[in-house]
Amino acid sequence: MTLERAYYHCSTCGQGFHPRDRALGLEEAWLSPAVTRMVGAVGAMESYQESSDLLSELAGLDIDAKQVERTAKALGREIEQDEREHVESAPDVEVAPTMYMGMDGSGV
Repeated sequence: MTLERAYYHCSTCGQGFHPRDRALGLEEAWLSPAVTRMVGAVGAMESYQESSDLLSELAGLDIDAKQVERTAKALGREIEQDEREHVESAPDVEVAPTMYMGMDGSGV
């Protein structure tokens, strides 16, 4: 699919922008929000190369494994920031910076 859109440039400040990018959620990235969600979902479940292969096979998207990695890591940072802002800890309880989890085969 080819998307044509207007580009506006300010000769005073030297900045330019595509208004439609803002409406489509493409200002900061080249992936649409829906594709970003797909990349995040497969990137969380499979290796980055396997994720790239799955996206190609199932959705016809040619997204390099490195781009899957970048997108998954960026989403992880966003999730981490959101959790820091919205998850409240109990008062007067010090939270460890790292949490470790073990699994023994019969329970977690």
